[in-house]
Amino acid sequence: MNARDLLSGACGGGLAVLISQPIDVVRVQLQTMPGSSSAVATARTLVQQRGILSLWRGTTPPLLGAGLLMSVFRTTQQSTSRVFGEDGSFVKFAAAGAIGGLAQAPLAVPVEHLKVRLQVCQAQWCSCGIVPLARHIVSVAGVGALWRGWAPTVMRDVIGFGLFFGCTDYVLARTSPTGRRGDASFVASFAAGCGLGWTFWVASFPLDVIKARLQGDSLLKPAYTGVLDCLRQTVRAGGVGTLFNGFALTAIGFATPKNGAKLLGFDLVSRCLPSQRHMSHEFSPFLFFCGALSRVAAAGAVKGSHAVAGWGHTVICPASRGTAPSV
Repeated sequence: MNARDLLSGACGGGLAVLISQPIDVVRVQLQTMPGSSSAVATARTLVQQRGILSLWRGTTPPLLGAGLLMSVFRTTQQSTSRVFGEDGSFVKFAAAGAIGGLAQAPLAVPVEHLKVRLQVCQAQWCSCGIVPLARHIVSVAGVGALWRGWAPTVMRDVIGFGLFFGCTDYVLARTSPTGRRGDASFVASFAAGCGLGWTFWVASFPLDVIKARLQGDSLLKPAYTGVLDCLRQTVRAGGVGTLFNGFALTAIGFATPKNGAKLLGFDLVSRCLPSQRHMSHEFSPFLFFCGALSRVAAAGAVKGSHAVAGWGHTVICPASRGTAPSV
């Protein structure tokens, strides 16, 4: 277990969230709200109706979760890359990214669900925070409802992280002085993250739209019975183009600063920290905990990918129960 991977993942993930959150709020509104027009008009409406701070609504779940998620991702992805070799091919880099995305997905689903619901919910109690929201979801639809949207989230992250890190790590390895990804300059890492951030979304964006609609759906009276039903209704109501609502904003405005900051944070922290030998004693409890969590997450992701066909419907659209007000 490498402390550099854990800490660089946490710092890179947190920095990316802080920089990109306002754009993410507008992006989710475009994906989930019928009749949303342009990104600028949506942002203006949000500020007029809810104030400027509404652009940072829902920041707590991803900010708190980003450190843990990116630590698990970074550790898994880097460990896999070291096995394949830092001067590997595009396929090897992409495989490492996809495996990292799969490992963090079980933890990412509830974080994404809470974030989306905080961003789209207009009920007054939604502004109380992440804990009351999580309690409400559990009381209305059960613990499993926190993992609503499991299948599209897993597919989005496996495809997205695979393409993004396949492209960026391959380019950085080929352009570094030594031919190794780890020797790329900070400027090159930031430029690669900004310039190739769109590769995460080019194939996974429709999955993100379906995920957002499932996670923003009513708990008591859901409009969708599952992933395929959500896809069918979305296309029927607005055409195939609806699956790409907000694509330009996401692939350019959202992904550019977020992924540039993420890669820069990864490389800055990992290179500024002392060697693993000097950190092993100070971080041994932390490493033990995160290492165990990373292994559990990876194992759960693999098992979940096999089981999703059998129980995905239950997780994605659990039976509504209870009398709490719908979200």
